[in-house]
Parts: sequence; structure tokens; C-alpha cells
Amino acid sequence: MLWLNLEKSSLTMGLCWAGMGVVYLAYLTRRFRQPPPQFERQPLP
Repeated sequence: MLWLNLEKSSLTMGLCWAGMGVVYLAYLTRRFRQPPPQFERQPLP
């Protein structure tokens, strides 16, 4: 329902942002041939 009430510019920017994320993930995983990198949180001192 949220998607229907957004302004067109907001929806366009959000879709562009998501698209750039998918392209970056494809780059990191060598076109999805490798698993994505895992984030490991370091304990605080």
C-alpha cells in the first residue's frame, strides 16, 4: 500500500537506488557465481 501513495519521483529514486544495489552485488559476487561477502562484527574492547 505504501508504494501506491509515494510520489513518482520518490518511487523512481528508490527503484534506481535498489537497481544500483543489485548491480553492485553482481560486481561483488562476480555475476552471482560466488557467495556474497559476509559481515563479521568485531567485539568492542
